[in-house]
Amino acid sequence: MARGAWLTVARKVAIGAGDFGFSLCWPAAGLYLLFSHTEGLGIPAATAALISLGLILFYPLDRKTHGQMVAEITARAGLTPVPTT
Repeated sequence: MARGAWLTVARKVAIGAGDFGFSLCWPAAGLYLLFSHTEGLGIPAATAALISLGLILFYPLDRKTHGQMVAEITARAGLTPVPTT
């Protein structure tokens, strides 16, 4: 099979639609959290922004440790991990 032959046009459209949906939902959730922190909890906007910045900076570290944990579990179980890009 030729390289990339499994990636049909329909699959490309589906992946693009999922990415588009994620790109709409993530900022909306962030804006809602900022709004709820400032209006609901009454904290200053700068503090709410620092909380959001901390979460954004923590996310890649969390994903890396999560990936390491999955790799260890799959290695112990004798499974082949799915490669990610």
